[in-house]
Amino acid sequence: MADVRPFRGLLYNPELIDDLAAVVSPPFDTISPQLQEELYSRSPYNVIRLEAGQQFESDTDQDNRYSRAAQLYEEWTEKELLKRDSTPCFYLLRHDFSHQGRNRSRLGLVACVRLEDYDRRVVLPHEFTGQQDKDDRLALMEACRTNFSPIMSLYRDREGRVEPLFQRAIQTEPAATATRADGQDYTLWRIDAAEDVDAIREALAPLPLYIADGHHRYETALRYSQQHPGQAGAADPASRFVLMVLTEFQDPGLMVLPYHRVLGPLSSQQVDEVWRELGRWADVTPARNITSLDGLLGEVQRLGEEVPVMGVLGPNGDGPYLLELKAGLGLDSWGPMADSEAWLLEEQIL
Repeated sequence: MADVRPFRGLLYNPELIDDLAAVVSPPFDTISPQLQEELYSRSPYNVIRLEAGQQFESDTDQDNRYSRAAQLYEEWTEKELLKRDSTPCFYLLRHDFSHQGRNRSRLGLVACVRLEDYDRRVVLPHEFTGQQDKDDRLALMEACRTNFSPIMSLYRDREGRVEPLFQRAIQTEPAATATRADGQDYTLWRIDAAEDVDAIREALAPLPLYIADGHHRYETALRYSQQHPGQAGAADPASRFVLMVLTEFQDPGLMVLPYHRVLGPLSSQQVDEVWRELGRWADVTPARNITSLDGLLGEVQRLGEEVPVMGVLGPNGDGPYLLELKAGLGLDSWGPMADSEAWLLEEQIL
């Protein structure tokens, strides 16, 4: 069972930080050197300095990006630039954004989740990880003993038990708001009423959690918890939990953008095998009226509102083709990921 708990969050102090948009940052593995420089220039308190600090040729074992992050973290908490909430609570995060001219909104529950080995089938992965990134995250966790960015995970609440609690929360006063220069808005609410906290925990307990983004951080947290099991006899040491944002699979603001694959080099026999496998799962139709990549992507998006659809270009640029999943394949028996073209392509075809 998933053990999802409230916690005492560490938030930027609005009395000292008046523009939260200047201090937020994407996760570490999406930050290019150019973006890192831009985030550094936005504010001396941008969380990039903790999440993915700069490296220098003069770095040593004693003075490096991890030790500097730990020093800054200590300074910011002592000065109450970062201030810990007095009581445990869940945090509800709404992300408002626009995609291709359409306004969207996504809700996520920020919570502490008990770490579980994958084989227990409580928290489920979908991708492999690299050791270098995990070593990097472990060094940061060892230095700071803190989660600076949450793992994004998904759940399926078929009974709709959690959504009404979220809608009630967003009627209250927000704890924090931020508007980025590109028009994306973030709003954070606290959920601390005992009955709401208990209801959320009870609703999520029997549900598996699927990692959408953050496999390296999750596996790092598992490794850290094994190396730091806590005091003997302690039932719930903090090292056994990790920070997550939980989003429902059917949230209208949850988007899976095109997930491209390029296959090659393939022999003619292997190309024929790929086409045969595609034909087992999908109806293949030449898209003769489409003359550009944008046109193909647009048609895939339009048709994909109703049924899983993929676009394909064959060897030597022949095509394009539209692949619509065949009826009667029993998607419901394959689990919650079966309505994702990326999962179908990776797990069922390739």
